[in-house]
Amino acid sequence: MVEYASQDKTTRALISKIMIEKFNEKYSNLIPEQREVLRVYINKISNTVSLKEFINENLENIKNSLELLQHKVADQRTKIKLTELASIIKPLDKNEQVKDEDILNILQFHELIHEIKTLWYQIALKK
Repeated sequence: MVEYASQDKTTRALISKIMIEKFNEKYSNLIPEQREVLRVYINKISNTVSLKEFINENLENIKNSLELLQHKVADQRTKIKLTELASIIKPLDKNEQVKDEDILNILQFHELIHEIKTLWYQIALKK
């Protein structure tokens, strides 16, 4: 970081561009919601209040999505599991710090919701 900070503005811009390209290349298989979470996490890591608000909004949206999916899924076991998942999602407390684990959980929740929606749409199309 010290070496990066000592570079001129043009060099820093080039380094940032290359880093962003490599990041996008490596994580091109992420769904848009996951990319957005990572983008905000990277950009707001130093602004803990704003990051925590984003995380809590995301958790609320995930909880709502899981609750909506409960009504669309026919399998009783899956409904029970979705209910349990929705019940364990809690917003971060005012004094709680955002951890990497929180971000990872959100990324996994988005992946789960995406997979369930994909399966549900496939089943709905077959009917």
